[in-house]
Amino acid sequence: MKKILLALGYIAGVVVGAKFAHKNSQATKKKGVHKSSDIKDQAIDVGKEFITTHKNAFDEIKKEYWTPENKKLLLSKKTDLMKFFDLIRAEVTETIAELKENGVDTEEIHKKIESIYAEKSTILKKLGNTPTAIEAKKKLSTMIESTKRALKK
Repeated sequence: MKKILLALGYIAGVVVGAKFAHKNSQATKKKGVHKSSDIKDQAIDVGKEFITTHKNAFDEIKKEYWTPENKKLLLSKKTDLMKFFDLIRAEVTETIAELKENGVDTEEIHKKIESIYAEKSTILKKLGNTPTAIEAKKKLSTMIESTKRALKK
């Protein structure tokens, strides 16, 4: 229900934006104040206005938020995520070595790896469903699975 309301609100916003952007749009400046009586032409004009409005909005967002400082911040967060994976890999390797040294069987080592995986997964869940978070979750799963396969050998 919330998604439907969100979609309706978006559509209403687009319609209002297109209506008021019509006065300042590039398409209107090129054509002049030409009002078409044909429904097909009106639909095409509305489509063009819709596209122009969105292009302008994305350009404004890009100018405002995709600054060099924000790019550096994004890259630093990605670097932090890579350090996080290196720490997990080191923790898993150290745990395996310690457990093997103490004569613990493979099944117990698998359980310990699963507990480490569960702990780190809860940390990654806090990132949400962003593409970076999804990629990080996949990488963590792959890393844990490859560690388990290496133990079986």
